[in-house]
Amino acid sequence: MPCSRDGDASSRASRENSITFETVTLPRAPLPLAKDSSAAMVFGRSFGRSSSSRHKKREAQIWRKPSPPLRKLQANSCFTSNHMSAATFNEPPKTGTTIVACVYDGGVVLGADTRVSTGIYVSNRASDKMTVLADSTVMCRSGSAADTEAVAKIVRYHVEQIGMERDSPLDVKTVARISNQINYQNKSANHGAGLGAYMIIGGWDSNNGSQVFSCTAGGNMIATKWTTDGSGSTYIWGFMDNGFKENMTREECEEFVTAAITLAMSTDSSSGGCVRLNTVNADGIHRKLVKPDELVPVYGELATTTRHGHVGSSGGMML
Repeated sequence: MPCSRDGDASSRASRENSITFETVTLPRAPLPLAKDSSAAMVFGRSFGRSSSSRHKKREAQIWRKPSPPLRKLQANSCFTSNHMSAATFNEPPKTGTTIVACVYDGGVVLGADTRVSTGIYVSNRASDKMTVLADSTVMCRSGSAADTEAVAKIVRYHVEQIGMERDSPLDVKTVARISNQINYQNKSANHGAGLGAYMIIGGWDSNNGSQVFSCTAGGNMIATKWTTDGSGSTYIWGFMDNGFKENMTREECEEFVTAAITLAMSTDSSSGGCVRLNTVNADGIHRKLVKPDELVPVYGELATTTRHGHVGSSGGMML
């Protein structure tokens, strides 16, 4: 018996309402197959009443690589916070440099290499490890670059403030005492390891003339006529002790300091690059850069030649 139009419409609506459509959005191109044999293949389909070829072409195969099992951290694992803190803060930092200071008749010559190393990597090959603290006082920095730069900035701030109050420049010994006091008051810094700041402060003033002070991280301050510090200093103590002479001229002292740093650079892998010199006398501070091709080879080293570009006036490589 034929059904009425109203009956056909109601039955068709009831059938459509009883069908549940589930649509899955799939990528057009399948992901690359995982090399792991245990990879799971998941088929995505579009469920519906139609099964035409157009819908079959849109079916994609998704290959999913299984997640690796979570590894339980042991008590002695390097990923634990306790072990990481001990390894990070209890071990001394791996630093390397060579700084030298020597007095002569009328002034002081301070020198340093230009290599900055971070473990086994050279992070900077033309750095400046000497900071001017006053008009006639220079600091040579060795140890942790962050600690020495922070100490130098604080010392320079206090020197400027005290100089404005006194209306006169500070002498070299006062500047060295300020640096030494900062080191001593921060012995508990860096989680008890102290500041990694080993500095040499030298200069000239009208009261005491040429002066050199060695300031260690623990707060010691020693007045001396020549000194050296850094990783390269181990190899040149005997050279400097044997080659130092009283009342040297400026040229002789500059050659002596340059030869000492060159010797340290040839032996110590953490020292290298160029040689920077700061000569301080009554006329002020005179800066000088000795390029690698101007250094005398020692211990059978090959002469340095310019291979890629040339060294600029600041010590950097110009390509």
